[in-house]
Amino acid sequence: MGLLQVQNLSKRFGGVQAVSDVSFTVQENQIYGLIGPNGAGKSTTFNLLTSMIKADTGKVIFKDIDISNKKPHHIAMLGLGRTFQHVTLFNESTVLDNILMANYCRISPTFWGTIWKSFKSPKTLLTEEEKAYEILRFAGLEKYAEELAKNLDHGHQGKLQIAIALATEPKLLLLDEPMRGMNPVETEEISEFILKIKERGTSVLIIEHDMKAMMRICDKLSVIVYGEKIAEGAPEEIQNNPVVINA
Repeated sequence: MGLLQVQNLSKRFGGVQAVSDVSFTVQENQIYGLIGPNGAGKSTTFNLLTSMIKADTGKVIFKDIDISNKKPHHIAMLGLGRTFQHVTLFNESTVLDNILMANYCRISPTFWGTIWKSFKSPKTLLTEEEKAYEILRFAGLEKYAEELAKNLDHGHQGKLQIAIALATEPKLLLLDEPMRGMNPVETEEISEFILKIKERGTSVLIIEHDMKAMMRICDKLSVIVYGEKIAEGAPEEIQNNPVVINA
């Protein structure tokens, strides 16, 4: 059946068909890539999957549950986490606090439930801090725990954004251009980090324009052009597909 099933997803904004009848399936323990030119509809697809915007037609099935009409925070609680195209951090908070704020969604599904559990059991906060440090160690950011997020360089900020998403304990992680604006060394670090995430047991759905990195880390790719999926397959198949090359 697949971990994530995207079925005939479409979205129109006025006279623009941003996404048109897009379907694909992400399996467990897989890195699945969405590629295509700027404006192809890739980020819109991510926003549809996470209910940031609502689809006109189609369904999104995650872990055999139809999440098409669920709210974003409910989708996150089910285990679908994401990053955004532009790095989104709590800049005036420490790196550790950035992770802790994401961790809170696992204490309780409601705001007041989180507050109640925190007061009822002081150990709760200590446990969450231990989890946060484990994530920072995994991401190679532990030594920056007390640094303000805004003081990190671009590469470490990008890694922190992924670590924040990991703190929500996703089964599937959506990464929207995680290597955007990075130099070759930073790109290599993020690529290795994504492979480690897969090894840890989290599937990944990724949008990225760095084709060299995508061909290396992805198990399967879909190509989207003008909102339509024009090809799907293993990296070597996509590289040699004449329709893709022409597009």
